[in-house]
Amino acid sequence: DLKEDIFKIFAKKSYEEMENLKNQINARIRGSHDVDFDYWNAVLNYLTNTMAKKRLNQRCTEFLQQVNERKIIKPPTLPIIIEKIPDTVVEVIEQQQEIDPLKEFVQMYIEGNYSPPLIENDSCYETITHEVDLRAINLEREFIKEIKDTEKKIPLTRVIKAPRQQLFEDHEEEFEELYMLQNKQASNKITKNPRFYNKIFTGYQWDKCNSNQYDNENPPPKIILGYKFNVALLRLFL
Repeated sequence: DLKEDIFKIFAKKSYEEMENLKNQINARIRGSHDVDFDYWNAVLNYLTNTMAKKRLNQRCTEFLQQVNERKIIKPPTLPIIIEKIPDTVVEVIEQQQEIDPLKEFVQMYIEGNYSPPLIENDSCYETITHEVDLRAINLEREFIKEIKDTEKKIPLTRVIKAPRQQLFEDHEEEFEELYMLQNKQASNKITKNPRFYNKIFTGYQWDKCNSNQYDNENPPPKIILGYKFNVALLRLFL
């Protein structure tokens, strides 16, 4: 298997040799166009994994050596004499733990230097009472009600006109003429249904004459190139 053969070659090399080999492969891939990119990319992937394992083994070996050296250098400790703790001391410790049961956990948190830091009670956010919260909610409701009442007073034409203006681009203009259906029965049925608005698609016509007399900085007059019809659903704006 090609993968096993590649791993056998890498296993015999040191970390520094594999790092040099990796640089050579990268230079070969970047500098030549006739190489098999799939093959060399696969080799580079296997090489990276092998280098990571080799580096991890080196770090583990160095760490174990340091631990063994510390055990050898560590001075002998004095024998531990176990004495019985008086009952009064035990009672005092138990009382202290009952008074502040979280003190032990806070001390462990501080000694462990954990992140994020512990937030003191004084630096917490200010507590909002129920009355203050209810007063703020009522003010927001009154504000929303005023906005709705104001929107009801705005004419319907202004409400429809704003979305229509967003449909136009720089090269488009609005046709003022509005074509309604001739059938009265049909027109009565769609009083609140779609309306059709015409738009003119304008632009420049660069024919031979205009090309000789005008340029991009001084363009010719715009002409009508086509028409567009937009549908406005009135029920969406009510």
